[in-house]
Amino acid sequence: MIIAIGSKNPVKVGAVQGILSQHPFFQGAEFQYMEVPSGVGEQPFGDEEIRSGAQNRARAVFEAFPGCKYGIGIESGLVNIAGTGLFDTNVAVCSIYDGNTFFKPGWSPGFPIQSDIARLAREERIQLDTAAKRVGLTSNPRVGYSHGVISIYTQGRWDRKDLLEAAVDMAIIPIINPGFQ
Repeated sequence: MIIAIGSKNPVKVGAVQGILSQHPFFQGAEFQYMEVPSGVGEQPFGDEEIRSGAQNRARAVFEAFPGCKYGIGIESGLVNIAGTGLFDTNVAVCSIYDGNTFFKPGWSPGFPIQSDIARLAREERIQLDTAAKRVGLTSNPRVGYSHGVISIYTQGRWDRKDLLEAAVDMAIIPIINPGFQ
């Protein structure tokens, strides 16, 4: 079984491989990956844009690998939690596509983003890691390709891979449970 991942980001690839390799349904899977367009902004805002980006990646990578069983796309972005007025919570969505159907997506836990970073990302439409570097939270310009902003905020208790693994684990529920609707 070929499983294609729509990203070259090592954290995203590692999260998919790590979770799927733990489940008997996916034993022996061959993982392929490539960077594919999300079709949304560099920094997605809102649950619809984040979900759409994940689906676009899943479809594009599925179509890029003939014989692929599943295409998997992951997209992270900022959402507005009711009443806050700002896009100040980061979440990730995992979408799985089998050539006919997008299974129900998996969502990661969300975590709050400090206001100055969220505002900068929104106003300049830049990625969260770029905004975090610009305000001095990190010196790493691609923190999202390593431990992530979540690791800084939780003082190392969580990292980005933890969040992405949660989204992947939730997304495979309809696949590993026969009859799930």
